[in-house]
Amino acid sequence: MAGFEVLRVAPPQQRPEQLLDFALDTPREGDRADGYAMPLSGWVLGTTSPATAVEVVHQGNVVQTARVLGQLVNVARGHPELKQAHPDVPEQTRCGFEALIGLLGLPREFELELVATFTDGERALLATVVATRETLRTSFQPSIQPLMVTSTGRTGTTWLMRMLGAHPSIVVHDEYPYESWMGKYLAHTLKVLSDPANPAQSARAHGFDLDPHHAGHNPFFTRRVVRHEPLRQWLARDYVERLADFFQQTIDDWYATVARNQGTEAPLYFAEKQMWRLSFSPPLTRELYPNAKEVFLVRDFRDAALSKIAFNVKEPGIVKGGMAGKTPEQYVRENLRKEALSFQRAWNERGEHGHLMRYEDLVSRPAATLAALLDYLEIDSGAQAVEQMIAATPEISLHRTTPDVSASVGRWRRESDEALRAAFRETFADVLVAFGYDEGEPR
Repeated sequence: MAGFEVLRVAPPQQRPEQLLDFALDTPREGDRADGYAMPLSGWVLGTTSPATAVEVVHQGNVVQTARVLGQLVNVARGHPELKQAHPDVPEQTRCGFEALIGLLGLPREFELELVATFTDGERALLATVVATRETLRTSFQPSIQPLMVTSTGRTGTTWLMRMLGAHPSIVVHDEYPYESWMGKYLAHTLKVLSDPANPAQSARAHGFDLDPHHAGHNPFFTRRVVRHEPLRQWLARDYVERLADFFQQTIDDWYATVARNQGTEAPLYFAEKQMWRLSFSPPLTRELYPNAKEVFLVRDFRDAALSKIAFNVKEPGIVKGGMAGKTPEQYVRENLRKEALSFQRAWNERGEHGHLMRYEDLVSRPAATLAALLDYLEIDSGAQAVEQMIAATPEISLHRTTPDVSASVGRWRRESDEALRAAFRETFADVLVAFGYDEGEPR
């Protein structure tokens, strides 16, 4: 199949007032091409302010920025109607843009918003692009599969990782707090290095070698270069797949080395934490590893919120993280709502092939809860394996914010005042129901 196919290009129902006119040359409905990069080009004129860039936005994140550079006198050569429609616009006005959009890490069917930015700070939606893309595959056959532990934090991930590392079929780099993410780092590096040039946000062709701490997107993977078919084929497909093959082999070698160092023989999985933040790493990992597994560890969002608040103010007079300068109620409404919704989105997108585990079940029924997880992983879930995992978890005092694990369940009922409870109701009502919680207890 083609590397991508554009299914639909839709302008907004009503033209934004900031937008005088706009044309999109590529992508257009029905466009298809080989490779993992989609061309973007066109022109845009603002009503009262010149456009500076066109941002390509996926799920609220800017994934590419096309700077507006082409002058009207040049752009109009390919658009004779431009001068006719706007004779009063000076010919030196910059209105043309072009770029390449890297597709790795996007869903199989994805939606991109094209948003113009203007010199006065205003923004305007130009169009929404819906397309499908090819799945990335490598020639490498991995011996160890990823097990991603996805959560919002303060949900018992450190505790769970310690238990996972005690199973003979799972390798976890045993450096506390078990946040060595070599697989995630290399998946992220694959995305960055394989993406087309993005001088507005990443490396530039001139001067990239002067920064010893940064590489960035390939500054030579540009629209001009890929107009030549052999070069386009090499950069948009061969280059990407070779990088993917290398990084996948590197992940496999690293975790085989970790396993040998820790005395684990022939593990089937390497486990890593994945946080709630929107990232290309989890979907790209799933793409590279069709047999990857993912456990979504959820905790009553109110209890997790209290744990985060307590953790951020553990030392008297010192407030850390996103709580700085905020009341607990503000922190819940402004920060934790986003976390909960991002976690829910990840579950909605990837949960079909994942396993949902509740912190409360892990506390009250650890043996049965772990056995269910091991059954999902299709590895030994017998009593001896489960007991070995439970025995590997002495209390982790540095991370704990309650006297014992059982005291962490339902703490919001005991420790929150009415103002904080009101913030909880306003912030978490829908996500609590979505994950089977009712008045603080799992259904």
